[in-house]
Amino acid sequence: MTGRRRSPGSPEDAPARARLLAGFAGQVRDALGHIGDPAYLETHPLTTFLPEDPRGRKAVRGRTLRQALLEAVTSLHPGAGAVNQAPHSRLIQLRYVDGLSAREVYGRLAISRTEYYREHQRAIEAVASILRGRWEIETSPSDSPDRARAGADLPRPSHNLPIQLTSFIGRERELVEVKALLASSRLLTLTGAGGCGKTRLALQVAADLLDRFADGVWVVDLAAQVDQALVPESVATTLGLREEPGRPVTAMLVEYLHPRQALLVLDNCEHLLRACGDLADSLLRGCPGLRILANSREALGVAGEVSWRVPSLATPRPSERLSLDEMARYEAIRLFVDRARAIRPDFALTDLNAPAIAQICWRLDGMPLAIELAAARTNILAPEQIAARLDDRFRLLTGGARTALPRQQTLRAAIDWSYEPLTDSERKTFRRLSVFSGGCDLDATEAVCQGDGIECQDVLDQLSALSDKSLILVTEGPTGARYRLLETIRQYARDRLIESGEAEVARNRHLEWFASLAHRAAP
Repeated sequence: MTGRRRSPGSPEDAPARARLLAGFAGQVRDALGHIGDPAYLETHPLTTFLPEDPRGRKAVRGRTLRQALLEAVTSLHPGAGAVNQAPHSRLIQLRYVDGLSAREVYGRLAISRTEYYREHQRAIEAVASILRGRWEIETSPSDSPDRARAGADLPRPSHNLPIQLTSFIGRERELVEVKALLASSRLLTLTGAGGCGKTRLALQVAADLLDRFADGVWVVDLAAQVDQALVPESVATTLGLREEPGRPVTAMLVEYLHPRQALLVLDNCEHLLRACGDLADSLLRGCPGLRILANSREALGVAGEVSWRVPSLATPRPSERLSLDEMARYEAIRLFVDRARAIRPDFALTDLNAPAIAQICWRLDGMPLAIELAAARTNILAPEQIAARLDDRFRLLTGGARTALPRQQTLRAAIDWSYEPLTDSERKTFRRLSVFSGGCDLDATEAVCQGDGIECQDVLDQLSALSDKSLILVTEGPTGARYRLLETIRQYARDRLIESGEAEVARNRHLEWFASLAHRAAP
């Protein structure tokens, strides 16, 4: 590679050097995960170590980084005819160049899931080592990323927060409340239904608190992790630590983090609750300066944990008569307009389209992911047309970014992620609740949801489980607790009810219950 290189020790490179020393392998893994997204690579932290483009063109830096990654991968995997090839050299090619999923890769290589993740870590470290050599990056033993000794000093505050490509809209009150809770508790878990904005809120809070944690803020994305046993390794990789033979990774993490003032953000914990809870408990007991901000559909269940449910965005009622200025104060409206402008720069909130946009946001329950997917349809539909098609919202809202996680590309996939892990009884109860359009009390729920393996006395436990998993809302009324599904989630549950063949039975029970209620109320 040619061109003028910044001195690795220069002041302007200090933040990038700190990120390198604390998590170079993690940055390499992140860049490989976005190897098909040139826009993401243009501003990636690893570009700090590339030769400067004389014209300062970011696009050139993105392409240069992509080429460097591909060359490093190719050097590990010289060709299909190579002999004595290590498994990790084939794995890295299949995963990041050929674009296979993790499941497809370990199926192709005929290795176990655990072996896959171990070989994957070896491959990432090998690519990182190649890049260090090619970019002539030198580290001294005292600031090596391998160190995990209590007395080692971490370089100046650093982080691995991803660069956001879209603006953060609203949430002013939520930001204040979450920061206050994190200041008074060492483990805070943001909960909520899929698409409610947990990850984005957590990342914004973490970014705002960078100056408060002398030893850094670190995000561990667990979305792609499927093995409970490898959660500690995911954290170690993010921190740039290497596994020590014969030593538990959790013990290594405790020793490393014990003297540090740091914030750990555990992102997407819902499918790894046991492992995340166990790890959080061990780290918090052994690391007095550590705080953990987690997000999950369900709380981790750890002693001392504070669970905070992320609310929907503020949305005006379609029946309210508001001026454009008043309308624009609502977060959901601002989000829709902002995302629509990313697709159509001339898009604006007008007297003509404001009622339709308000209807869209209201009917989508102020759910950020759903609103963003609706705004993406403005490339071909007017807001009035989008609003008119919301009865079939799961077919309509499918235009997520290609680089997003699969479950964030369609509205149905986002709710699938919550539905699929449910037990059989929880699924039945969830589906049957869809016959209540305005919510229900416990008596009505028991009358409709019992049967086919669910006893009347078991319905309360099923409701509790669904509430814990952020699928139903519980409110207090004058006659006791009431249970409600957000309209988008209710439509999903209704579709599942129809698919199950239970719709007629559930509707008949619903009718019988309210008929008997009316009969008892009659004079």
